[in-house]
Amino acid sequence: MELDRVETSADGLSARRPGPTTLALAQRYVDRYVRVSDAEIMQGMEVLRRHEHIVAESAGAASVAVLLKHPPAGRKAVVIVSGANIAAGSFGI
Repeated sequence: MELDRVETSADGLSARRPGPTTLALAQRYVDRYVRVSDAEIMQGMEVLRRHEHIVAESAGAASVAVLLKHPPAGRKAVVIVSGANIAAGSFGI
């Protein structure tokens, strides 16, 4: 599977084709995929910054965007926030 193009501000998620190891792991362990928009990712970045005092890049905040879009009703959730590259302009600084 390969996409013709990828348009996102989340550079770390913009691969047109998954690598063989990533694809094999995803096929084995991932139950479902959830799509979030760049605006939802930015909202996740802002929630992390405002409430957790974490400055995360857009790809790292995508997991938080998913939780905001689909809160786990009555259950606890763990997300991984990763990444290190972020421009100051991402927050209007």
